[in-house]
Amino acid sequence: MVDPIWTVARGCFPTFAQASPLWTEDLSVSQLVLINKRFARIALFGLSLVALLGGCAHDRTDAASIKTASTPGGATIDPSYAASTASAARKDPLADYSRAASDIAIKEGKHYGAVAHLTRVFRANPRDKRVAYDLARHLRYLGATTEAEQILAEAQVHHPRDPLLRLERAKARIAGGRARAALEILEPLRKEKPHDPAVLQVVGVAYDRIGQHKDARKAYKTAIDRGARSPKLLNNYALSHLLSGDLKQAIEILRRAAAAPGATPQIRHNLAMALALDGQGEEARTIAAGVSSREDAEKMVSYFERMAAAGATPADAWAAAAKR
Repeated sequence: MVDPIWTVARGCFPTFAQASPLWTEDLSVSQLVLINKRFARIALFGLSLVALLGGCAHDRTDAASIKTASTPGGATIDPSYAASTASAARKDPLADYSRAASDIAIKEGKHYGAVAHLTRVFRANPRDKRVAYDLARHLRYLGATTEAEQILAEAQVHHPRDPLLRLERAKARIAGGRARAALEILEPLRKEKPHDPAVLQVVGVAYDRIGQHKDARKAYKTAIDRGARSPKLLNNYALSHLLSGDLKQAIEILRRAAAAPGATPQIRHNLAMALALDGQGEEARTIAAGVSSREDAEKMVSYFERMAAAGATPADAWAAAAKR
């Protein structure tokens, strides 16, 4: 699974609407979604630190299946409604829960259906930390970060020191714009697991989100030195360099990330963006056209070329793109 990664777009170029600076899975891939009447808000996981998801996937659960998991008023399921379905949930065979199925739902963007099912399973067995973890992830991908943290807090009553739950709770805080609060969880966790790439990558995301890029790069570099070489980790490391103004180093690392097996279109878009900012428009257009239409590639590259010509720093250009 992906972990925090940032992406320069918030959805698909050239709309610049991808969650938190491509910081992978857990903090990454943005979708424009409305959760329910209670959540009713747009979830943009922000120029996505792809940390923590995948490109432009949308929830493909059909309306009928969502409706069956709705309140009588038609609002889609949320954790508070789950309490009223607890007795019914206990009739559901817990064997229906499948971690593999949950992972597939994440990859396919079927978060609504997964939340409806996992909520029932979790209420039937709130001590099951794997169910709590998966439910929280799906909620986070839908932008319901407060509700995700509530589920994790409930699970931590039974598993207070579980590293998986603590790490996911930190991701929920980052996705909800509370990176400093996430570090309250992450720094103690890093002391316990100083060489764990999964922890280090999220630490890097958190520090990048609060502008402490030197600390972020130190965390990423430690993960890389310990043998982690995922394209999304390299992507985050490169973008941290970019935000610090080191465009040449960012491009070098992004080339490695884009050439690695498993590289996503977002990473190639990030490389095209960096090249455009560096005045290498021809190569930027070629790369961008390989993952989007030529028209969209031209719009994206031209935008960053204009930003560079106007004297914008890479960080300024990034910030402006994030607001579009």
